Amino acid sequence: MAKIFKIFLATCIFCLFTGLAFGKTLFSDSLNWSGSDFNGSGGWQYVNFEKLSTGGVNNSGCMRDYGTGGKAYIDIEGLGNYLELYIRFYAKVEKSTAGQKWLKIFGQRADGDSSTYANVTFGRVYETGYLKQISYGASGAARDTSNVEDYNLSGLFFPSSEWTCYEYHIKFAQAPEWNNGIFEAWVDGVKVAAHYNINNRGTEQSGLYIDEINFDGYGQSSDSAIGYRYIDEVVVSTEPIGTLDSDQSNTSSLTAPENFRVQELNLTFRTSETVITKFIAQGGASL
Repeated sequence: MAKIFKIFLATCIFCLFTGLAFGKTLFSDSLNWSGSDFNGSGGWQYVNFEKLSTGGVNNSGCMRDYGTGGKAYIDIEGLGNYLELYIRFYAKVEKSTAGQKWLKIFGQRADGDSSTYANVTFGRVYETGYLKQISYGASGAARDTSNVEDYNLSGLFFPSSEWTCYEYHIKFAQAPEWNNGIFEAWVDGVKVAAHYNINNRGTEQSGLYIDEINFDGYGQSSDSAIGYRYIDEVVVSTEPIGTLDSDQSNTSSLTAPENFRVQELNLTFRTSETVITKFIAQGGASL
């Protein structure tokens, strides 16, 4: 019993001093096709995406879209009600000269009311194919992509034909301000877009949460202009994820204050009451 109390109390004090917060990985898939990854298993739904057994980031499996007809999405609604998420994936493009909906985050009311939604797209500009714009709706119950924010840190850049890590952060605005939404993007761990204080959800959309994360091939050009897009190593989390080299999605990094350790813990039991008579945490505090 004493050992259990030691472990429990040491953990509580450790968390108190470090301000530790545990993130949660909601979805992770290396697309190795060891099972049925699509159509419901693991949260996937898809149309016109190819399963490839080789050619991925580590020369394992990946998936490839068919230009304007390809769509694969992760059903987030089935994983819980979330207003803020990080989405990390690796991608490369082939024979591509035009734009598409590179990544679309779709929010809908938990009760399924189709007249209330929010569409946020981290897109490739249709005319040029460059990753440049974040489009979203800023008013009404049905918010489509009527407002545009440019990637404001690095300007224009075209998706690479080599495997590249993309990470996106979306936060829907919350009451009472309704203007505290966030859009951020990283490429190979370098931040390329940062927009804060965004009104991307309002009082008309109370009860709206992130419903789907879409890897959407839709574009306003021919399939041949869109070309192929390859996707691999997909992770969705409530905390920043990082590249594979610095992947934080599967483990939590715990760092104690310098010289922190539990030195002594004495317990005195009195009928139904437990009294802690002495506790010393070096490098922390004395109680």
